[in-house]
Amino acid sequence: MSKILPDGLTCPEENPLRRAVGRADRKVAHQYYLSFWRSKDPGVLLEFMDKHPVQFESSSWVLSAFGYLLLGFPFQSAHVREKQAKKLFHDYWCRVKHGPDAREAWRGAVDVMMRHAGADKFSTREHRPHFADVTRWIANHTAKKDNFALFKKTYPNSCPCITAENFPDIQKAVQKARWHDDADKLPIAHVLKELKGVVCGISEKTIRNYT
Repeated sequence: MSKILPDGLTCPEENPLRRAVGRADRKVAHQYYLSFWRSKDPGVLLEFMDKHPVQFESSSWVLSAFGYLLLGFPFQSAHVREKQAKKLFHDYWCRVKHGPDAREAWRGAVDVMMRHAGADKFSTREHRPHFADVTRWIANHTAKKDNFALFKKTYPNSCPCITAENFPDIQKAVQKARWHDDADKLPIAHVLKELKGVVCGISEKTIRNYT
């Protein structure tokens, strides 16, 4: 992370989402950071969220900024502070639930990351059965080491869509999605959603809220 930016200004270099967001957005985040703390204006945060939703989600400083306003700062009368906090809370959740621009930006970022990881094909009719096979196999072999080598022994003619690179991500997704002891009943759609979260380095719930 750049030394000129405060800690928590944006997502770290190792976050996979960085590759989708791009380096240029650092400057955008920095501008909004300075603009908010100079003005203490809630509108700055909402504009940041509207125009740069992916970078907004990746900038942890917004948590402090929202908390600052929701707890009633800067100091004013109790009535004014309460009114400001309620309006900000309402405006934020309206955007989360009903913001088409935000959802479109998130879809684009998630698609980029899935393609980068070679995992986008698992949603297609051709490769979804292969994804289901490896998902069930992983669920039955969670205690094994070097699982990819074992998987290839079990399925020597498995589709090339399952690789040594994306196998660990699928493993993590299976672990997150499991709620049945019977691996055959593991919901493939849920595993696929979890895989998107693993690949992007954020929670499946966040992706679901924005896409």
